[in-house]
Amino acid sequence: MTASARPNLVAFLDTDEMVAEMYAFGLGERGFRVTIHHSGAELMATVGSDPPDLVVIDWVLPGGGAAILAAIRADDRICAVPILILTAVGPTDSERDLASENAVGGWHEKIHTPPGMLADALAALA
Repeated sequence: MTASARPNLVAFLDTDEMVAEMYAFGLGERGFRVTIHHSGAELMATVGSDPPDLVVIDWVLPGGGAAILAAIRADDRICAVPILILTAVGPTDSERDLASENAVGGWHEKIHTPPGMLADALAALA
């Protein structure tokens, strides 16, 4: 993938500031602009002014990752944006099914490094 085809903006949704900063740094070092959001409401409030090219969601959020996934898929401004799940635990069968039904590009545990996350993000957009 060439630099011109690389997504410009990654919206990173995680309540853990240190984790969010680590991934934002790793993705930023590879040419991405990254916005950090700490709630689904915060993310959804920004999509009108600066819609992301890719969204990364921590599944274990207050209110639940499923709720923000549903909100994104229901919003015409960003319903087609690729989504990756990043969380501390692997998915249950029902969570895996929900992710599949909503065209989630991948489910990743937080043990992945920023370069690995970047590779997955690029693959989801390819």
